[in-house]
Amino acid sequence: MKTHKLFFLLSLVIIVSPVLSPPLVESQGEEKRRRMDSLPFLEYNETFAKEVEDLFLKVASFDIRVREKYGEESKRKLIEMGARAVPPLLDMYLETDVARRRVSLFQIIKGIGEEALPYLWYYMDNSENPKAVSRLAYLLGEIPSKESLPYLVSKLKEKERYREALGSIAYALGRIGDRRATPYLVELAKDEDVFVRKSAVVALGRLKDPEGIPVLIHSLEDDYHIVRYPASISLKEIGPETIDPLLDYLESDAPSIAKGYAIEVLGSIGAVEKDKVSKTLLELLHSEDPWLRAFSAEAIANLCVISAKKRLVSIMEKEKHPFAKQQLVEALEKLENCEKQ
Repeated sequence: MKTHKLFFLLSLVIIVSPVLSPPLVESQGEEKRRRMDSLPFLEYNETFAKEVEDLFLKVASFDIRVREKYGEESKRKLIEMGARAVPPLLDMYLETDVARRRVSLFQIIKGIGEEALPYLWYYMDNSENPKAVSRLAYLLGEIPSKESLPYLVSKLKEKERYREALGSIAYALGRIGDRRATPYLVELAKDEDVFVRKSAVVALGRLKDPEGIPVLIHSLEDDYHIVRYPASISLKEIGPETIDPLLDYLESDAPSIAKGYAIEVLGSIGAVEKDKVSKTLLELLHSEDPWLRAFSAEAIANLCVISAKKRLVSIMEKEKHPFAKQQLVEALEKLENCEKQ
């Protein structure tokens, strides 16, 4: 984003609302327009901008002696300046390629907090640079507010144009925690980019919305562990409502590795429907797939299904696969501990 000195010369600005789906249109309304139209954009002041720059360069100095002597005090002063410091900071450093400056910028604006939001929204509305949008989205996630949703979602209308920002947008939508974002995250969880998919499945876990269950289960089949594993964690975050869909999934012809994740999730959250879950897991102990036998034994032990102990002993004595046998042995040890509790 280029320096917009004109931005500082405006006392009022008319913001054109992004085109949104109906649920989010309602969240904008007149309140958003009123707040944006009355935003106190400051008249550009070169002296003030230089003061902000001097303080920031001490915070983000490459010289450790400067940082140790002046860094914390300079950061405190910038945060105390509040929203007034946000525009010059964004104009000067939002698109920096210097990691130390980028991190320092994020820390300061996060420290300023909700007071900075209207300025972040303004820049989000007006930025056409994917790098800038990505960083603004990250900041909106660090200062989560439901009022930020329209600005984030507006960029998803031009998904390919803002591809570089999609992961950060997903992160922010998850941090904000508003379930109206679920449909957008479901679509991002199907994206061609593995890192976007990963960010989306993590965000769905934060929302804990059962509407995200189908795509999270499908994500257990992803080609990449960095998507499969967080998808399983997100299913655990949603909780017991995932049990029946996962049990149905185990009846499908899904890949073994995906079923393994599903079994592991059931072993973590299945206690609330222990009888139903353990019935399926006990059946899987007789699967032709040694990995499913192994995962099922572990899940049974995690659920403390003590009644399964004799069956596990019988199966272990016949088991030939080394990993499955090891898991059966460990499961029996866990069940013995369950009996002692």
